Amino acid sequence: MRQPVFHLVRLAICLSLIFSGCATMMTGRTQQVVITSNPSGAIVKIDEKELKTPATVTLSKKTSYIAAIEKPGFESVVVEIRRRPSWWNLLDVAWVYLLPVPLIYDINTGGFWVFLENTFHVDLKPESAETLFSGTPPVKKSESDQEPPSWSGEISIIPVVMPVPVSPFPERLAVVAESTTSGHPFLAWLDVALNFLRKRHPAMVIMERDASQFITNEASSQYSGRFDEESTVRMGRLVGADTLLTYRLEPFPEETLEIRAKHGGDISGEVEMRLLHVESGLTTFRQSGVATVKIASPKEGMTWPKDLVHLAHRKAVKKATSYVLAALVTAFGDNPLGLVPSLATPGEGVMVEGVLNGGPADQADLKKGDRILMIDGRPLVDWTTRVSLPATLTIERDGKREQVILKSDFD
Repeated sequence: MRQPVFHLVRLAICLSLIFSGCATMMTGRTQQVVITSNPSGAIVKIDEKELKTPATVTLSKKTSYIAAIEKPGFESVVVEIRRRPSWWNLLDVAWVYLLPVPLIYDINTGGFWVFLENTFHVDLKPESAETLFSGTPPVKKSESDQEPPSWSGEISIIPVVMPVPVSPFPERLAVVAESTTSGHPFLAWLDVALNFLRKRHPAMVIMERDASQFITNEASSQYSGRFDEESTVRMGRLVGADTLLTYRLEPFPEETLEIRAKHGGDISGEVEMRLLHVESGLTTFRQSGVATVKIASPKEGMTWPKDLVHLAHRKAVKKATSYVLAALVTAFGDNPLGLVPSLATPGEGVMVEGVLNGGPADQADLKKGDRILMIDGRPLVDWTTRVSLPATLTIERDGKREQVILKSDFD
């Protein structure tokens, strides 16, 4: 009796090895995924790879993925590439009672899974003045092994002060980068602010960044302390500017990225801008913005994709940028209330996203979510509208209308 049983077991083992991993044999260990965008040429970051749309990438089916699609001047988009068990695993189930080799093999190689979708298309929305000061990158919602963390409403920022007016007022303004920002969405946000200033102050000449690019290294060196203010004054004269607008983005350390991917936590983005008068060498405006995004701890035994951590950092940078640019516009006299507006919200009036510390809006205790409808009985349609103080604001807060008095003395 033992002999037939022995042969039966041996036959089962042989057959299981021959047909080992039916799902792997039929669908393979990897799967191609196609990602397209409108407009094309967007950067796709996935599985530590970086491609341009239209992109075709071969991915291991051992895990689900999160892909970040980005293009300068457009809102970032996140898509989830999730998986499900392959139907070919049903053939493996037939062997489980005799020998679980096929099923174990498929699980270990990735053949156990297939991606629900292998083609993704995203329509990128332009980054405009309406999305400069608020907004969250759209996420294609779906179930997955691990959903992206929700950071809506969890972005905090260190208070940004209401600056004094710039004096003397710039006539020729040169824009200089003090850090590498090539391809960063910050440049699109900065261009929106500069175009706004061009329209409000047509007599002021704003020199393109490319025209002053050759002094970027010198300016960075000066900022580090190796050059004094006189060096920067000389650089400004080289390009024929009376004022320099410099900006710097604090880079995101790679070691911090690894830690946040594994454990979650705070991710900070820092932006600094300043105006330097060439003739006197004096700094007439300087403002730093530091915003923090909180990412929850990933599920046990898992890590967040690095692309998602980078996206959180960019959200923090965008939040900091909105406050710093609001302060910059204020320094030019074009934000009298000291608002950080949320122009993306439809409806009448101006929605408040934040306020500059010490400004009229802050002193009047305006808060995020308030909607300013009127000033002294006149409809408010533009957050840059000139305001004569004292003034009476009509606001909508929690669905109710209220009157708020803006005093002329903020002490």
